[in-house]
Amino acid sequence: MCAECNANGARPMCSTCDEKTRFVPLAPNAPLAAHVSAAWKVFRAQTGVIIGALSIWLVVSFAGRFVGNLFSGALTRWLEIVPVDSELNVDVEQMVMSLAVSAACNSFIGSLLDALSVVGLVHVVLEALQGRKARISMMFDFARARRAVPLMLSLLAVKLTVDGLGFAVLMYAMRGQHFRAGDTLAMLGAFGHGDLTVTTAALLAQLIFFVLFPVQVFSVPQFVTHGTSAGETLLTAWRVAAGHRVRIVGWWFVSLVALFTGAMACCVGLVVMGPLVLLVWGSLFLSLRAPVNR
Repeated sequence: MCAECNANGARPMCSTCDEKTRFVPLAPNAPLAAHVSAAWKVFRAQTGVIIGALSIWLVVSFAGRFVGNLFSGALTRWLEIVPVDSELNVDVEQMVMSLAVSAACNSFIGSLLDALSVVGLVHVVLEALQGRKARISMMFDFARARRAVPLMLSLLAVKLTVDGLGFAVLMYAMRGQHFRAGDTLAMLGAFGHGDLTVTTAALLAQLIFFVLFPVQVFSVPQFVTHGTSAGETLLTAWRVAAGHRVRIVGWWFVSLVALFTGAMACCVGLVVMGPLVLLVWGSLFLSLRAPVNR
């Protein structure tokens, strides 16, 4: 293998000797700039398929949200949850229950669709990063989607447990509170009624989110690369982040800033920033997973 191939592990062919390269992931302690550089090279090489895969994921995601809203609306009516009465008085407890039902329905429908769209998108990203030719057809691997359902439902169970705890605390803090629809001050007063409880619950939810964030991010890439069971995938994703959790959370903030910057450019910047952020996270996973999955 020539030096250029070895230095550019993400490139499928060396421009000098025209030999296929062996993928060499970046070191686990590689700086963010190195991952961005590698991601940019891959994005330039396979721009069309990466943007196409991301577009398919967006369409499926919006479709899932639409179906989830229809389902949650029907379930809310069936459970007779009425957050706003005919006189426009808002029952805060009922409103929180309505939000909880909506979140649960959207998450469930989304998890089933994610088994196809998210897993397919991650497959495209990882194939491109490893120097192989990514294809749009990878987004429609229904056999793999069926195998991914237990993992997506496991991630959903974790999410609903954390969210459910937050909603339960919020309902307890807001019990008995009412305000008139459109009365902003009264609404703020109602939510401020249990300010200490709500603040504590919010801080606890954020702490749990940051602790479990690496599992949520790396579970699907681990499944795509190794096809492990749901339990093994979750445990391996947890081990992949060992020793790097603070840096991973820091990179999460950087990703949010990058996406926000792209959105500020009339959303045109997201065409570049969206795929680039995905590729950077894929590169990070590949660099961290090597010592764990030997």
